Amino acid sequence: NFFVSIKNAGCGLLEVEPKAPSVVYPAEVANSDDDPDVRVVTFTPHQVGDHEINIRYGGELIPHSPYAFSVTGVQCTLTGIPKTALLDQTIEFELDVTGSGDVEVAVKAKSPSGKAIVFSLNKQTDGKYDGIFVPTETGEYLLEVSLSGDSLASGQIGRAV
Repeated sequence: NFFVSIKNAGCGLLEVEPKAPSVVYPAEVANSDDDPDVRVVTFTPHQVGDHEINIRYGGELIPHSPYAFSVTGVQCTLTGIPKTALLDQTIEFELDVTGSGDVEVAVKAKSPSGKAIVFSLNKQTDGKYDGIFVPTETGEYLLEVSLSGDSLASGQIGRAV
């Protein structure tokens, strides 16, 4: 799952096309229950390897599209980060990459102004980590989880107000 904000985008159709080297996956686009300007995109890749997602709004590719990602066979679950958070309020989260083996795990984000944020992670058990995040700018944050320097998952994590 990931979220796409269409705030100030005008009228148009949101089209999402996830694809692997040999197949295009169907994606479901639904309205968010929490925000009328946000769409929730859901799809399930069925192949390990490099993939990309083309995202179009009103027939035009959105900035930075296509988005590249790799499917590793390792499931990444991030819990505890709300869709909307208060500015300067500490958020505690849990990251589960069980099955990733003995690799370096990193979580980083970009603030709304593009500033890089590196999270401090505390390993709890094999593949499970606790972390802390404090939003310091108003707006949407983008998150990336990586294993040994390779991006595992990325997407919008929420909006600070």
